[in-house]
Amino acid sequence: ASMRAGSMAPELAVLCSSHATSGLATVEPFVQLHYPRVSGVTVYQMLLAAWLAGSFTPVPLEILFHLVWEQTHWKLVTPQQIQTSMSVRPDEDAPSYRNALIEVHSHHSMETRFSGTDNAEESGFRLYVILGRIFSQPTLRVRVGIYGHRWEIPARWIFNLPLGIADAFYAETR
Repeated sequence: ASMRAGSMAPELAVLCSSHATSGLATVEPFVQLHYPRVSGVTVYQMLLAAWLAGSFTPVPLEILFHLVWEQTHWKLVTPQQIQTSMSVRPDEDAPSYRNALIEVHSHHSMETRFSGTDNAEESGFRLYVILGRIFSQPTLRVRVGIYGHRWEIPARWIFNLPLGIADAFYAETR
């Protein structure tokens, strides 16, 4: 499968069944981006913006980011959005909504887990990321979303994780 047309499109194989079929080769799940990983500087920029969104309001607000590939680099976009303490929704008319390969949102002090709201809203074909526990132990959780089907992957496959940012995939026993 690929996320965008063209030679730079991500390639993925997602495990849909663990049942072996006689005569078919075993295929291991993978995600291969034909782009460099997102830089640690960009991760810190998202953490700072999430911290600011969660610090100067009566209740911490979630914040949403889009990462769009622009020829030679990842562009961090903070689109127009509707923010609450428990959810954030993008303006679906924003160009970054249509062009983002990666969508990130914060969970301020909450656990770095995809919620029922996340599952209902994240129904497209892209990488979805939570930046959670931003005030204590900033952590990234990443999953591939393919029209309602989801597969969690290590954050370090997609991001250069800077010092102090944990990868939720490795924080749990699998």
